[in-house]
Amino acid sequence: MLHIEYTLGNAGGPSPADGAIDVSRDVVLSWKPGESAAPVNGHTVYFSKNFNDVNDGVGGVTQSASRYTPPQRLDFDATYYWRVDELSGPPDNMLFEGDVWSFTTELHAYPVENITATASSAYQADMGPENTINGSGMDANDLHSTEETAIWLSSTEPVGAWIEYEFDTVYKLHQMWVWNSNQTVESLLGFGVKDVTIDYSTNGTDYTTLGTTHEFARAPGTSGYAHNTTIDFAGTAARYVKLTANSNWGGIMPQYGLSEVRFFQIPVSARKPYPDSGATGVDVDVVLGWTAGREAAKHDVYVSTDEQAVIDGTAPLATVTETGHGPLALDLDTTYYWKVNEVNEAETPSTWESAIWSFMTTDHLIVDDFESYNDLDPADPESNRIFNVWID
Repeated sequence: MLHIEYTLGNAGGPSPADGAIDVSRDVVLSWKPGESAAPVNGHTVYFSKNFNDVNDGVGGVTQSASRYTPPQRLDFDATYYWRVDELSGPPDNMLFEGDVWSFTTELHAYPVENITATASSAYQADMGPENTINGSGMDANDLHSTEETAIWLSSTEPVGAWIEYEFDTVYKLHQMWVWNSNQTVESLLGFGVKDVTIDYSTNGTDYTTLGTTHEFARAPGTSGYAHNTTIDFAGTAARYVKLTANSNWGGIMPQYGLSEVRFFQIPVSARKPYPDSGATGVDVDVVLGWTAGREAAKHDVYVSTDEQAVIDGTAPLATVTETGHGPLALDLDTTYYWKVNEVNEAETPSTWESAIWSFMTTDHLIVDDFESYNDLDPADPESNRIFNVWID
């Protein structure tokens, strides 16, 4: 078999793009076939987490389609490598070896952002509860310093000092990471929270206690402190999490402190809308798209020019099983609002709402794109002469 390198014969346009991150575990790979690829069995796909296997051409799958579905669901947070070799077929049987592409799959859980922290008290203004969520005292490797004003420290409270976290919406919580109070005096005075009660709520009124009393590990009181407490929320739905200190590590002074607290959520709501929220110049026949929530069985799509109707769920509803809705038939120069509710009756809760997204449609229509015409001979399959469309 003749093996040559010829750019026009190679596969290109990989999807997902080379180096892509946060790719769905259910991804279907696709590419633009090389110009010479045979219509039958013209593609050989190499796919593996092992770069060398793909690079060396181990275990290829030969097929006719320019799409490839991995044989099983991919792992979380894993890098995969793939390449496509194109075969021209008889009589030349030329092989065009493809480049090695890669992508990294989605995480199992993602940090919760947009958190507000409040507390029963603070020892001084620059030692407030916000220090536990604003990254103060943290370095690029998630290691905490001993800086006193980079922690929360309560005032003297003999009983019931608390700190509460409010998220921007209800999340399905995976874990909470805790960096305890890490002042240099920690080994002497032990301000770090020891025994703590954890309560959670979806509405800020009705609270449930998570398990029994939890113990937060003591911090060393030295720089370079990595989190040493992980609390498993096991998919609990919550918008509020309240930590009530029952004791500290020193048992000397009735004050309680924390350095940093981080929450992780499992993405069960729809995300990554297409078009991007706030986009302008969107085609009136747009097909809406999104990344599905982790447990979704179907998707309820609400679209309207009335934002409140979308918020209330009274806007026109379309239920789909794919992560796309359209093409739509929208008005020119108009702002539309939309959301996607992810639904799975087998789960509790059964519905997770997305954020409210918006876009504005274009203010004009293209009647004809004259740049698409060419002067190729009419017998050429690529010929697109203007006089074949418009009367001369």
